[in-house]
Amino acid sequence: MQYAIRLAKCELATANLAFPMECDDIDHDVGKCIESISRIPQFWTTYSGYFREVSQMCFAMRYSLERDLLEEYNRNVTFKYHHILKHLHEIMMTLRKEEVNRLSQIKKFLTNMAKDVNELEETTSFNMGSLKGILSDFQIITQSALSQIIHLNEELGKFVPNARIILDEINNANEQQLSTIKELTVTSKDIIQVNFEKLGQIYQHLQKIDAVARDILLSQEQVYDNMEDVKVYTILY
Repeated sequence: MQYAIRLAKCELATANLAFPMECDDIDHDVGKCIESISRIPQFWTTYSGYFREVSQMCFAMRYSLERDLLEEYNRNVTFKYHHILKHLHEIMMTLRKEEVNRLSQIKKFLTNMAKDVNELEETTSFNMGSLKGILSDFQIITQSALSQIIHLNEELGKFVPNARIILDEINNANEQQLSTIKELTVTSKDIIQVNFEKLGQIYQHLQKIDAVARDILLSQEQVYDNMEDVKVYTILY
């Protein structure tokens, strides 16, 4: 009805015919407007004619209007998807750059780790060689010290009976027997001194073994720390 009233009002305005004042606000009270129009035959004829044709006019314009609406909707959807795809492309490019950077960092980290492992292998091999050499020297020194101790035991075993004989015959001893006692005493002192030196060498080699073991432990701890760093980096990224 409002559409038919507006069409009638527009047509009558071209003929300089004043429309009823009740039709100035048809959005709020269209009934009063129609009642006023019905009192004027010319106005009513114009209104009723448009009222009969308005449905046909709307039907005739529907397809064009629907097409325009669909085209507008399609254009809006196309722009929206274009914006979304553009944004996704930017995100993918950003992620690709981050991936390349991370791969470069991972490659660098793995290269450094491989280098550390190689250095550790070389250090371990060198330390193992040194340890074998020290153990070999220690074995030789130990065997030598054992031989010296056995020899000292034999000498002491020989010395004790001779000392007893000398004590039994001390009153009748001569200068030759006294010289023999002095020589045995000097020999014992020399053997004891040699054994003390051997024991000092053993202690020094034990210190070297301890230092090599500490180096090996430190190298292993460094490798374990690097392996933990790799595990953490893999979990984060």
